[in-house]
Amino acid sequence: SRTGFQVLSPYYFNLAPNRDLTVYNRLMTRNGYQFGSWLRYMEPNYYGELRLELNPHDRNTGTTRYFYGTTHTVRNLMGWTAGWNVRGVSDDNYFVDYSASILNSAERNLPRDVYAMRAFGDWNLTVRATRYQNILTARLGPAYERVPQVTANYAKYDYHGFDVTTLVDVANFRRPLIDSAEGLRSVVNPQIAYPITRPVWFLTPRAGLHLTNYQMSNDPAYNGDSYSRALPTVSLEGGLIFERPSSLFGRDATQTLEPRLFYTYTPYRDQSRMPVFDSGVADLSFAQLFSSNTFVGNDRIADTNQLTAAVVSRFIRPDTGIEALRLAFGQRYYFSQQRVTLPGIDNTTD
Repeated sequence: SRTGFQVLSPYYFNLAPNRDLTVYNRLMTRNGYQFGSWLRYMEPNYYGELRLELNPHDRNTGTTRYFYGTTHTVRNLMGWTAGWNVRGVSDDNYFVDYSASILNSAERNLPRDVYAMRAFGDWNLTVRATRYQNILTARLGPAYERVPQVTANYAKYDYHGFDVTTLVDVANFRRPLIDSAEGLRSVVNPQIAYPITRPVWFLTPRAGLHLTNYQMSNDPAYNGDSYSRALPTVSLEGGLIFERPSSLFGRDATQTLEPRLFYTYTPYRDQSRMPVFDSGVADLSFAQLFSSNTFVGNDRIADTNQLTAAVVSRFIRPDTGIEALRLAFGQRYYFSQQRVTLPGIDNTTD
């Protein structure tokens, strides 16, 4: 209904064992002629791809319309790993008019992301800048851009029996929308755990402290220009592991039975004055049942007083170690109603 009858003829060129090029001509009765190319390459220290589509004269709009996309990753550049992911289109309706699937036509935020990362002993440093081309409905509510963002992760495992991790994240958030909150957010999140693992059972107490500071450069909702938050979180997870010889579809297997309990507590802090740069409600999943925060991102830390009870049974082939089947059931019990919310979104209460 968008392109009319169309004929597409791709040509594949095997340039080298590690490089290839596909070019295609696409003739559409409603949009005219489109040329496309897709170059892929893989070298010892870098790899990536480059895509380009071009219609020099669209019959419907009378304009030149195009799409470009490039990804590139370079490794071991003086110890650094770096790369980019850049995509763009000529106009808002390009994907709607030219895409052959609903999934592709639903794209709204096209990234312009550049990053570099390097390990320094137990630390891992990442520096990146992320902007977007927002099209169609995303113009009304564009995603926040990080220009720039610096993230450092520290991890030290089995240090006298303790696992110590720390996240340090500093990001400058900008948004191409009039009267939108903007500012610098700093996050420090140290955690310590003491995992106790035995052949038949495990127990992991964990404690963490989430420190957040906002330095606002534009805040139309409130007069204040600085917000801070300090929230501790404690959790305790334990389980048992049983196994027995069994069979699955006539083949020998080892079946496990693994009951688990997970309790987490975070006290309530009023966070309604803080902006929402990159946070949302976490999707319901089995792994999320064992998370201390029901939000993703760092703008909201949920007040939690809850227990998860679950049981997992796996069928493992003893000759290969392959997990052929996993059955899992879990339920979360709330001991108090969650009060921290995102604007316009109700919390889960059962």
